[in-house]
Amino acid sequence: MTKHWFMKLGGSVLALFLITACATEENPPEEEEQKQEDMQEDIEEEQDKMEEDMQEEQDKEMKEEDTTE
Repeated sequence: MTKHWFMKLGGSVLALFLITACATEENPPEEEEQKQEDMQEDIEEEQDKMEEDMQEEQDKEMKEEDTTE
């Protein structure tokens, strides 16, 4: 008798899990692609800024060396 109840409850719980798992939607592919493009643009901007900062530092060092000589 208890085995019968366990089977009914187990089957119901399994069906519930399957329905909820199949009903969830992930982000549409276009949205994911847009997020990746935005992230790539942000990374490129940060790299450009870092390169500019490094160049400015090098220019400062060169000017300091020129003035000390």
